Amino acid sequence: MKRLLVVLTLVGCMIVSLSAAAMASNVYVEGFGAGKWDSELSSKDGDLDLGFAVGGEYNFDQFKVGLEYLSGTEENGKPTGGDQDYRTYEIKAGYRVFQNDQFNLDATLGYYNEKYKDVDRKIKGAILGADASYKINDKFALSGSVGFSVDGDIDAPGLYYDGNDADILIGKIQGSYNFTDQIAGFLGYRYVSSDIDQSGKIKNHGATLGVSYNF
Repeated sequence: MKRLLVVLTLVGCMIVSLSAAAMASNVYVEGFGAGKWDSELSSKDGDLDLGFAVGGEYNFDQFKVGLEYLSGTEENGKPTGGDQDYRTYEIKAGYRVFQNDQFNLDATLGYYNEKYKDVDRKIKGAILGADASYKINDKFALSGSVGFSVDGDIDAPGLYYDGNDADILIGKIQGSYNFTDQIAGFLGYRYVSSDIDQSGKIKNHGATLGVSYNF
């Protein structure tokens, strides 16, 4: 319940702030579940509890900026047992490299940060990627994004992999349906992995369901 209140508060703040921007594009909130996590660092894996993400972006001319905050839980993710909460945020800017009546393609550059609540471990890095969207008709659309780190690393004081390079991969795909000109629902899938140099890979992935408000 506390996590849900935080998400709703963030949504409200983003709606207020973006409403003041002349070129505001959209804000969204999504839940994700039916997911899995796997860590070669701890030789453990398990399910992802229901998590939430909130984000938004707005456009001006050929440029756009976006922000997303995510809160999730790995079941039995702690090294000593028990559920492990984690938080991520991603900030990115994009430039429109192609556009027509149906298809848009943006080149993006951003920053990703993933931090665990009860374990002193943080994965971070600059992300180079692309966003794309395809309008099927006035009601249906497909969109997706992919990003790769260019200088990722992991902070884990006291552990053997502290300071090692991390190759971060972020992928998202979704299909959306416009209920009105402003409100759309979407169903999708997200995947995040971090390949830690000389240590192993950490990954989580799952289905997403959400709603967006377009300005």
